[in-house]
Amino acid sequence: MDGVLATGHGGVDADHVPVGNLVGSGRAYQLVGFTPDRDFRYIEINRALRALYPEVVASAVEQINLIGGRVVQEEATQLLTVNGEFTVSVCIASCLATASGALRWQIRFDTSLSPDVIVALRMDPENTEILDYYILPRANLPAPQVRLGEHNGLALDSFRFGSLDHLYEMAARVSVDDLQ
Repeated sequence: MDGVLATGHGGVDADHVPVGNLVGSGRAYQLVGFTPDRDFRYIEINRALRALYPEVVASAVEQINLIGGRVVQEEATQLLTVNGEFTVSVCIASCLATASGALRWQIRFDTSLSPDVIVALRMDPENTEILDYYILPRANLPAPQVRLGEHNGLALDSFRFGSLDHLYEMAARVSVDDLQ
């Protein structure tokens, strides 16, 4: 019975559920009547955010291509090279509520990639929708990880946007004739 949890009596096959479907959601605990001290919702949230990540990256690549830019995506690292001029790393930060109800987002930057720009998506309190975007130049990063609140001061919030339009403006190709 490796990898299967029997939920019923008498060995009925319909009552056997793959453990992988239960562990992350906490259903395994519910089925045996146990209430853990720890909230395991973060497992489901992280699973949903991992599923969202390729959609966000694909959308950004598509938008840059639509405005005449060119994006090369490294398969192993997901690092984006835009127009052969600058690199972009994308990360998603889930929202956590503190005991006092304040909202926090932990953003960890993969500094080994050394991207020129880091796009950090902050999720809403339910972690179902994108709240906003931080488009951060590497030179302005205070540390390899940043804990954000609802308001973070001018040093960080000046890089906070409601959309990725500023990234697309950075990627837009401009004709020399347009500059004259």
